[in-house]
Amino acid sequence: MHSRNWLPRLMFYTTFAFALVTPHLIRAEPTPPAEAQPVDLSCGWSGTWCSTSNGHRGPLQACFRKLDAQRYEVTFDGKFCLLIPFRYTTILCVTGTKDGRVQLAGSRDLGPLFGRFLFRGWASEDRFEAHFWSSDDCGRFAMSRRTLRRCSRSTDAQTVQRSRRKSRPYE
Repeated sequence: MHSRNWLPRLMFYTTFAFALVTPHLIRAEPTPPAEAQPVDLSCGWSGTWCSTSNGHRGPLQACFRKLDAQRYEVTFDGKFCLLIPFRYTTILCVTGTKDGRVQLAGSRDLGPLFGRFLFRGWASEDRFEAHFWSSDDCGRFAMSRRTLRRCSRSTDAQTVQRSRRKSRPYE
């Protein structure tokens, strides 16, 4: 009698052992990665600009202010020939995201002397790089996020209003 009872017991213990081990072997369905939150570029940035047309270069600072999910108002402050200050505000539009970078584009009419400038670039959590070009000049901006992330609010309301009238999103 003992010889016939071993098969049901073996099957019972095998099934029991399999039931204990199986949950550890079967992995749960992988959950798709959560969509990365877009990088918020609002803050102060610092770096340089360089013209690839004529070799001029200088220091550059920027203040990004988020208008909505697709647009930033950006005020650039820099120096030309290390002595002549310039300042203008433009709207940069988010054109996409890729590899943790926000892709941006915009344009700004700097008047009859300098003409319309187009901008296209990208920004990550700590880096902003863009190319600019016009009918007479082209070059690039290279900036990094300032440790102190706040922007100075020295931009007066009239400058902001003028920039909104002159800025058009890049198409």
